[in-house]
Amino acid sequence: MEKKVLINNKLLIKINKKKGKKMSKVTYSVPAIHCQHCVHTIEMELGELDGVETVKADFNAKTVEVEFDEPASEDLIIGTLREIEYPPEVN
Repeated sequence: MEKKVLINNKLLIKINKKKGKKMSKVTYSVPAIHCQHCVHTIEMELGELDGVETVKADFNAKTVEVEFDEPASEDLIIGTLREIEYPPEVN
């Protein structure tokens, strides 16, 4: 599985070494998303975490969807969102 990342208009491809392993997918409500800059910040910060495959922040729905595998975890993702001042609503 390949991970494609666009940084400064250059496409970087990362290979997932754990082929065949099922990825986890979570969606968080993030009320602090107010603009496209928020979306960009969240996608860039979470996308840099090892194990994170995809990040999709939605400005209109105020949600963040993350697909990940080890070493990433929900605790790491939630902690990162809090650290960058976009705390998710967690039950």
